[in-house]
Parts: sequence; structure tokens; C-alpha cells
Amino acid sequence: VLIGGSDLGSRLDEQPVAQYMLIALAGAAGIAACLLFALWLYHLFLISQGKTTKEHLKGRRVQGLEEEPTFCAARGPPLFD
Repeated sequence: VLIGGSDLGSRLDEQPVAQYMLIALAGAAGIAACLLFALWLYHLFLISQGKTTKEHLKGRRVQGLEEEPTFCAARGPPLFD
């Protein structure tokens, strides 16, 4: 492969450290991509269960959440004066 008048393949053959660095970088990027995909799948699972991360990790649900929705409800009492 000629790039800019020089053969990139022969330059990489002469510098095995560059090859190993490129392989390590590609491996790290692959691992990061797999972890990101796993995090995405975990959040899809949480969405399907209707839970937050905290609820899932602590093993409990907020009581009475379905009984009184707060999105369109009147405001509650003030928390401080």
C-alpha cells in the first residue's frame, strides 16, 4: 500500500512496536464497545421492567407509584420555607 510515496506496510514491518500498539488500541476500543453495548442492554432491561437503576440494585420499588401519578398532578407541599 503506497501512501504519500512510501510503503506503509514495509514501514510497519520495520517497526513491530507500532503494530503492537495498533493491535492494543484496537483491542481496547473493542472492549470499550462491548462494555458500552452491555450497558445499553442493561438499560433496555430496566426500561422493560419499569425500574430505575437504584430500584434494581437495592431490590425494592417505590410504593404507591401507580396509584397517584405525579407528572400531571397538582404540586405537593413545599419542602422548605
